[in-house]
Amino acid sequence: MTYKSKLASAISLAILGTAMVHAVPAFAADNDVAVTAADSDQSKDTTSETKKTADKVEKIEVTGSRIKRVDLQTVSPVTVITAEDMKMSGVTTVEDALNNVTANTYGNAKASSGYSEGGAATTTVDLRGLGATLVLLDGHRLPSTGGTGGTQQDISMIPMAIVQRIEILRDGASAIYGSDAVAGVINIITKKNISGVNFSYSLSSPKTSGGLQKKYTLSAGVTNDKGSIVFVAQHTDQNETTDAAVSGTNNGLSSYSSVPNAYGDDSGTNYYDSSLCDDAANTVDTGSACKYAYSNTTWLYPQYTKDSVLTNATYDLTDDLTFKGQVFAGKSLSWSRYAPTPVSQNGLTVDSDNENNPYGEDITVYLRGIKARDSKYVGNNMSYLGSLEGSLDVGNGIDWTTSYQHSTENEVEHDYNLINDSVIQDAIDDGSFDILNSSGMSYDDWSAEEESVLDEAYHTGIWEADQTYDTFTATGSTELYSGGGYDINAVVGAEYEHLNFWQQSDPESANMEISGGAGGDDVDAKRDRQSYYTEVVFDLPHRVEIDGALRYDGYNVNGDVEDTGDVSSSFHGTSPKIGIMWHVTDNLLLRADWGKAFRAPSMKQMFASSSVSWDEGYDYTYCSSHTDADYCTADYQFQTYYESNQNLKPEKATSYTVGFVWNLTDNLSAQATYWNYDYKDKIDDLDVDTILAEEYANGSSSRVERNDDGTIAAIYTSYVNLNEYTTDGVDAGIDYLLPTQIGDFKFKFEGTWVNSLKEAADSGDDAVEYAGETFYPDLKANLSTQWSLGDYGAALTFNYIGRQVDHLYDYYNTLNPYVNTNLTATYNTSWNAKVSLGVANVFDVQPKYDESDTWRGYDYDLYDVNGRTLQLSYSQSF
Repeated sequence: MTYKSKLASAISLAILGTAMVHAVPAFAADNDVAVTAADSDQSKDTTSETKKTADKVEKIEVTGSRIKRVDLQTVSPVTVITAEDMKMSGVTTVEDALNNVTANTYGNAKASSGYSEGGAATTTVDLRGLGATLVLLDGHRLPSTGGTGGTQQDISMIPMAIVQRIEILRDGASAIYGSDAVAGVINIITKKNISGVNFSYSLSSPKTSGGLQKKYTLSAGVTNDKGSIVFVAQHTDQNETTDAAVSGTNNGLSSYSSVPNAYGDDSGTNYYDSSLCDDAANTVDTGSACKYAYSNTTWLYPQYTKDSVLTNATYDLTDDLTFKGQVFAGKSLSWSRYAPTPVSQNGLTVDSDNENNPYGEDITVYLRGIKARDSKYVGNNMSYLGSLEGSLDVGNGIDWTTSYQHSTENEVEHDYNLINDSVIQDAIDDGSFDILNSSGMSYDDWSAEEESVLDEAYHTGIWEADQTYDTFTATGSTELYSGGGYDINAVVGAEYEHLNFWQQSDPESANMEISGGAGGDDVDAKRDRQSYYTEVVFDLPHRVEIDGALRYDGYNVNGDVEDTGDVSSSFHGTSPKIGIMWHVTDNLLLRADWGKAFRAPSMKQMFASSSVSWDEGYDYTYCSSHTDADYCTADYQFQTYYESNQNLKPEKATSYTVGFVWNLTDNLSAQATYWNYDYKDKIDDLDVDTILAEEYANGSSSRVERNDDGTIAAIYTSYVNLNEYTTDGVDAGIDYLLPTQIGDFKFKFEGTWVNSLKEAADSGDDAVEYAGETFYPDLKANLSTQWSLGDYGAALTFNYIGRQVDHLYDYYNTLNPYVNTNLTATYNTSWNAKVSLGVANVFDVQPKYDESDTWRGYDYDLYDVNGRTLQLSYSQSF
């Protein structure tokens, strides 16, 4: 169908994200496609997917459908962010741009110190908080990270330099893209047409000490009648941001101290040497213990360098056959810093008959090392993609595509200054380490003895992960019928994917001999996936379109399981989707869709060996009857063991959306979408707070092991199928273009309101409502104003996060509404350059500090904690 309404043309304008320079609404007659000045970037990169010729309309492929069409709208809601929009909004990275997307209500999982297995160096995105967002690069899957078990992609590896635009599909799309797309899809569209050479440099300097970021970008391209080739490379350096710079010093006190705290197993008495505590670095004498202020040494955000290279090539072999190739490679080198290692994996004891025990009873000792734990992470990913696209003169014509993609992800992490517990325990037992200072040594003499033992105990932990994907895809599409106001178009396709997934820790860590690392979590598994799909679009009279899709995914998995051996499983499911779109008038579009999805368990969830972590939580059971200011805090860390589960079932989800797009005037449009997800059997590890709350409610828990005094010795958790996870809400937006004699003004508002976010951990349990709770805002919105006049441009952007109130717990602060303001100005010079100057967080607004969390009292995944940031960039084209 070649009908093109005023509404569709206006939508095209919004989706293509035109620059404000000379941008005016373009409305086309029937059989035309509205094309606007797509981008004012000096590279002259344009949206090549949409072309208008004198004799025909070329159809395009839009995120959310595999059938090419003349209209950029589908039955599914899509948010589009252009590269120019990102620059003008004051963000400098892809992850920051996605963090501001209102559908990403709870923010990204940002790279930050405190996480192992690459978690301190990688950033993942989670639309709607459902943990099932697929990230694509030009419609093809990106390699996933080993630390997430191959379920999520590191969006920090995508350089801004390669991005033409980002399309965010805001509903379930498993019927189109497969089981990973339960909560939505993020499709990053890269630059395809660049003429000439461009070099750019950018600097971002926050008020908070550290965090200085520098970027260097080189792009070049050649285009002729037969095709094009594009090369883009980007290098990024960023300094570390310490916790002390953000939250201050002497926050986050731990009983595991470089000056040992001792506990009498029989008397329950706490012992420590106050004279040693007074002289030791980063220790605080609380009167009952010598606590270690670990926030004095930890880094919040890592120090890193990232290098990325993209090459896109298109070549017309014949009039009916085109080759497309893409090579994307990225390398990330990151350094993170943690506090010195607590000797906690196996614990330290001093027997009552030990020659250096002055207390006459068995003693449990809490000690940590002196040297900070430094973690070095190196991640390399590479993707090769080649495709052939052609057409056959059969029937109404068949358009076909076949492609092969080979992707690899290699990750290596070295964790320095971990501790082999047995070395210290042996020194205690043989009397060579007077850990309790029973002989009354001076601090210098005692610390020299401690350092000598620790130097023997320090251990370098190694974690490695390798993933290799091979994916074959073939599709064919055709017009099945056209006539009498009816058009029927269909596509069928098949995919085959083979995945090798391997990750391993060093043997000592895997055997739980080492403190300070995760240990274990080893995986050696393979997975084969076969997928078959079809989509049919019915264009009906009265401007009605019905879109139906159906996809089958079958998985065969095989892995080696700790203490069990080789285990094989298979999962399969069918994902249907149907939607309807109605152009009620030239200016009003109504649409709705419904779909189902299933998601197979990941390699890590099914096959990983046991690992250990120190997770924060609040011990309701103990603290309801005991007063302990050190132990009874929200950020007390418990030794937590994680285990895989070979009996997991696939996740299942149902989703639907209902919405409209309304072009009120030629320059003013509004849209709104109600969305609803019902996510059953969702796979997740039971978090510490949930386990402890359930224990308190039920009186006991098999997952909690307690010491004789009632405090927690260890918590055991595993991946489980949660009973149900439901959420619904509304996305809304308004776009307004105001041309004036003093320039063009573009106003854009986007907002997401979460009506409900409920989770039930076990069958029969009442669901817990999280919407509006602390860390779960129920309202997120953005408002931007852009102005342009000739070579000048400016933008003012407000990012809003709603009020959050703690109804579930008693220790979180109420968080008031938060507004972050960004200001950017640009100038296109006469010598073919572009200069941009901006200030992010103009008013230096900080989120409220949660005083119950004495270490990191900010939701740093959601809020900007860097303070006012100066941004400068210079781009020169040749």
